[in-house]
Amino acid sequence: MTGEGRRREPVLPPPLPAAAYWPAPRPRNERNPARVPVRPQGDIPVIVRLVWDSHEELLPGRAIRWAEGFVMVMLKAPGAPSNAHELVCWLSADDVFRTLPRRPRQTRPMSAPPQAS
Repeated sequence: MTGEGRRREPVLPPPLPAAAYWPAPRPRNERNPARVPVRPQGDIPVIVRLVWDSHEELLPGRAIRWAEGFVMVMLKAPGAPSNAHELVCWLSADDVFRTLPRRPRQTRPMSAPPQAS
């Protein structure tokens, strides 16, 4: 049997490091706990707030470890191929959510009324 006529599996390009798909190598709100758990503790779907030099964004991720006030999250970059490496970082627990966070209410109107001349 020569293998002719067999369906070939698609060949994916080699994965690029996670930093190739993100605006910076690490988010500005990354924090490290004083004591890091050694073993994985779970795999919980979360929504993560990431702060970059140019903007901030909410992305889906997975919480895989946690310590007092901190959560280690694993994220795939939007638009990255399926074989791309994940970004793994520690964030403050205030930046990790189980549901979409509420936006703060604005205290002033969206636009000021036109000034009479």
